[in-house]
Amino acid sequence: MGPDIVRLASRISACTQATHAAQSISLALTQVRENGMSSRIHNGHDMDAKNKFAATGKPSRYGRIENPEAPSPDHDHVTFQRFQWGEALLGLLSLAAVLLLVLLSFTCMSASAAPEDWHLTLYQGSVSGDSLGDLMEFTADFNDSSNFTAIALSRNLSPGAKHLQWEWEAQVVKHYGKQDHMEFNGLIKARWMTFPWDRYLDTNFTIGDGISIATRVPRIESAGHDDTSAILNYLLFELEFPLHNHPNWSVVARLHHRSGVFGLFDGVRGASNAVGIGLRHTF
Repeated sequence: MGPDIVRLASRISACTQATHAAQSISLALTQVRENGMSSRIHNGHDMDAKNKFAATGKPSRYGRIENPEAPSPDHDHVTFQRFQWGEALLGLLSLAAVLLLVLLSFTCMSASAAPEDWHLTLYQGSVSGDSLGDLMEFTADFNDSSNFTAIALSRNLSPGAKHLQWEWEAQVVKHYGKQDHMEFNGLIKARWMTFPWDRYLDTNFTIGDGISIATRVPRIESAGHDDTSAILNYLLFELEFPLHNHPNWSVVARLHHRSGVFGLFDGVRGASNAVGIGLRHTF
């Protein structure tokens, strides 16, 4: 009886902490958004649609007032850049809040993590402006590509699963070469772990979907598309090959896709694709 009471008290404490964290995060995000809206209104960026139409003759995509008395283009460009950074920061805070709440929620269900529930992945990739279809057909052009290094932390959400395993993952990506920005991705993944040839080559296949937040609009995406955005949908495909003599280590090959989901994200259609290879450690 004693250990059961201790375990129950631990779970109640963890759930209480999760509730307090959720309330704090909600208040913080609300304050950030209210401050952002106040700043945009102060700079003339959030006039109602009627006033914008009257001032410009047409609605402006970013709410900027285009008339002779408006600030200079340089001032407007700087203001818009600040607005982009503010939106990216808000998106990043939202992503961090979601990941934190996911972690705390599963802490509520289990006072301690089971062994081998966590995965740390380091991989290197190259980006192409060609379509996902070109990538799938192995015809994508990487001659004018940019490279990146990514680190990803994930956790198993379905301990004991034999065939289909659910996970969450958070990524930090550093682009370099033709592009020079940071990227933050959060996603939910489904991993299929049983194949007929596993006795010869142990194989796992994973598909994941979530949100991708870049600190600026990627150059490859803006060069190849009229409509672009720093915040887009993120899609992942992965093949994993655990090492026979070291089962806690795996080789992974990944397809890394950002897109607007046929215009769902700010009217963006298509964006960028990447392929990468790396190592994963399970602990």
